[in-house]
Amino acid sequence: PLGSRLFLSEFGVGIAAVCAAVNYWWFAPQIKTVQGQLAERHGAFHQADRADPLFVQFNGLHQTSTALFVVGLVAAFLCLVCMTQFREQDADTHTAAA
Repeated sequence: PLGSRLFLSEFGVGIAAVCAAVNYWWFAPQIKTVQGQLAERHGAFHQADRADPLFVQFNGLHQTSTALFVVGLVAAFLCLVCMTQFREQDADTHTAAA
């Protein structure tokens, strides 16, 4: 039923999967492209000037990607907690019935 732990765990899995997909197919290619441009411009990525607008763009992409990863991680953790609680209650119900 809506609002139960099972629904919350399915919602958590869905959110985690969407976050992972967006990071993999959207942010990762953009980050790699900007990293390559910075490496070409400065000789190596780690030598890039922090004031370079391209580095600022990279930093924004990286921070957004990291935040999205954390949202997915929290959603997956919520799923794990809900499934653990659901299994414990299910086991308690079967034990009490026997």
